[in-house]
Amino acid sequence: DDLDVDEATHPVVTIFFGLGVDHAALDLLRSREVYAGRVPDDLTPIGTNDAGDLVCLAVAGEAPGSVWSWAHEEEAATRVTAGFTPFVEGLRPIPW
Repeated sequence: DDLDVDEATHPVVTIFFGLGVDHAALDLLRSREVYAGRVPDDLTPIGTNDAGDLVCLAVAGEAPGSVWSWAHEEEAATRVTAGFTPFVEGLRPIPW
């Protein structure tokens, strides 16, 4: 709810990474290795959205626990929510 954009422009989270999954591209720990040096060190990729950007959780820095979107084209991060709980509470199912 603390996003500054119209609801119609919110990205769709398509994948949440897991631990110990068979597919390396979906593994949380592997994602840190893949994006090391590109995603800021204080952010951990936890998933992707429908635009191919990363959903990241701040694990350090000035806003730990906040959720960020990391745009792969610009290689820049933008804060989505101030905390993980508001992010999760803001998730909605997509009525396909």
